[in-house]
Amino acid sequence: MKTKTYGRCILCANHTFLTREHIFADWIGEIIPSTCNSTLSELIRPGDYKYSFRDIKPSERTLDILCDKCNNEWGGRLQRKASECLKPFLLGNKLVLNERDCRVIARWITCFTMVREFLHPELMIIPRLVRKSFRDKSDLPPKGFAVWIGRFNGPSRADYSSWHRTLNFLLTAKPTKAPNTTLMKFVVGKAVFFVMYTSVLELQEWDNAHHYAILKYLNSLGMQRIFNNTKTLDFTSSHIVDAHCYKNLMEQVSKHLGDPLPIITGVTNA
Repeated sequence: MKTKTYGRCILCANHTFLTREHIFADWIGEIIPSTCNSTLSELIRPGDYKYSFRDIKPSERTLDILCDKCNNEWGGRLQRKASECLKPFLLGNKLVLNERDCRVIARWITCFTMVREFLHPELMIIPRLVRKSFRDKSDLPPKGFAVWIGRFNGPSRADYSSWHRTLNFLLTAKPTKAPNTTLMKFVVGKAVFFVMYTSVLELQEWDNAHHYAILKYLNSLGMQRIFNNTKTLDFTSSHIVDAHCYKNLMEQVSKHLGDPLPIITGVTNA
């Protein structure tokens, strides 16, 4: 029998016994079976080290990071709502997402990102207060988050693949060596997701050249961003992201952001 872990919940910040949280929720595995038995994780710190290791298949990966209330009550409600609107989209049977769908999906992707960070704590940059505020009162991703979704057409081995990278952009008046921006992409079924979070004020404003370039690039792939005022997203006639574009997505977005200093890159490929 596994001994319960005692610690601080990453969402509500309470000290208590923690429960196992699946990185990819159980309901996803019910409709998208995993075809890989393990993943390759690689961490790179330029000029410092590089190491890789095998891990269990991502569809079964769990982390002891959430309390029972955040996992089974708050998280359970979010997962139920997300499964209702995402299941047909992941299967390629639903190409129009209404306002409610967009808001639920944005919250679900944000929660996934916050959990996925803890697979490799070396890559964690989202502040505890941001996570707690999202848990307590946010109806949309917190400031600094940007979420895109699109249709995917690639090999089944891409299912459950995720890629996480942290960067340091020297755009602030008081630059530091610590990472301040995180990028994450992942694929489930017929859907591809991309998330960016940054604590850099200049990058949080979506009316600058950096973000215009990112929007233009991702839109060219057929991906659409969920904005605060998103009404509907229609993918009926949009392009479909293929395996080649998905593979290069992270590098291309990094280039459009400018000239960052990569701190650590975490890759988890199915």
